Amino acid sequence: MSDTAYITDIAYLPRFHREHSPAWLVATLTALGLASPPVRGARWCEIGCGDGFGACLLAAANPDTHFTGIDINPVHIDAARQLASETRLVNIEFHLLDIGRDQRKAAPFEFIIAHGIYSWVAPQTRDAIMRFAAQSIAPRGVFYLHYMTQPGAAPFALFQSIFRQMVAAENGHMERGIKAGLNLLAKLKAANAGFFVAHPAAASTLDHLVKEEPAYIAHEYLNDHFAALHVAEVMKTAWDAGLRLAGSATPIENIDALSVPGSVMPILQDITDGALRETLKDAARNQSLRRDLYMREPRPLDPATHTAALNDMVFGLLPGVPVSDTWRIDTRIGPIELPAAYVAPILSSLSKKPASFAQLQHAGPSPVPTGLLNQILHALMGAGMVHPLPGTNADTTACDRLNAILAERIRTGTKVPAFAALEFGSGLPLKLTQQ
Repeated sequence: MSDTAYITDIAYLPRFHREHSPAWLVATLTALGLASPPVRGARWCEIGCGDGFGACLLAAANPDTHFTGIDINPVHIDAARQLASETRLVNIEFHLLDIGRDQRKAAPFEFIIAHGIYSWVAPQTRDAIMRFAAQSIAPRGVFYLHYMTQPGAAPFALFQSIFRQMVAAENGHMERGIKAGLNLLAKLKAANAGFFVAHPAAASTLDHLVKEEPAYIAHEYLNDHFAALHVAEVMKTAWDAGLRLAGSATPIENIDALSVPGSVMPILQDITDGALRETLKDAARNQSLRRDLYMREPRPLDPATHTAALNDMVFGLLPGVPVSDTWRIDTRIGPIELPAAYVAPILSSLSKKPASFAQLQHAGPSPVPTGLLNQILHALMGAGMVHPLPGTNADTTACDRLNAILAERIRTGTKVPAFAALEFGSGLPLKLTQQ
């Protein structure tokens, strides 16, 4: 354990998050009507990169972008450098660095990622993360900040307390303590303990944790710190550092009609304060985590420039997505029916080949209004049906090398969450690559 009070003696499991890819972030900002950084020639940095799996995957899928990973765990950095070396990636570097203690100014980055760290470190380290992002962000850059939020994540403080107590009762043996904690929580759930009655989402989280590796649970719940934060306090910290909330990397959360119950919309109607509005939306959705996007000065595009930027975006259909009967998507407020008259031609067109926003606008018998198409594609992104394409070079060498290494890992029994996909400038979960 370092003096940041974050676990360093247990390696974090390889993970991949689609929201970290430059193409995804640019498409999301463009949909929001904001000027975005370029993908080609951009610089990308992850604070708390773990074993570097996600960074290496994105580096292989984006050969025209330079990637940097930062972590406080030397085991993580060694593993990350090893994977980069085996893949012979020339556009990535890793640094052993505790930004809670070392506030060296980094070269400006167009994309800065902080996932799975902000809610799990001490307040002074959270401040250091925000300062690092504010000091290191490029003029049109975006800072992706993931954290657990109130009110939805508040109940999980109980999980942390029980896991930590049970590990202590097992004389610090992590796996035995976690197993004992899971068994105890399961007994509480089966006994209809008031906690699980009052917080039904906690029951589904427990069902998920039973299937997870102990190392994942350790990083989620055994750190000294676990804080479900109010969005208003995070926005205030960001504001003081010179950063402004631009939107969410979870596309559907940028569309109130798809993420906020209709009964709550009248309450939001007259709320002009941004922090209060986000607080009320979190309450309406019982939000448990956020993937916020911050910029130094979000620059809205004028209508003509916005339309031109939308028209230039290109989308591809993800593997295995059916092109019929897919008008219903799951959201925080329940299933939502998308307009089949528009969605069917869009998916049918994409099933043949990737298409630009402008082409998709005329995929059906009648043009789709620009604003509606923007929302539909945003919703289909969030539902895991379509993905923006970065239009990078066609050199698949790095992707092929990395994917061969990952395939060998699978053959030797190692879990691999995703493969690199040059076309998408991102990764595809293993289940999609097997379609």
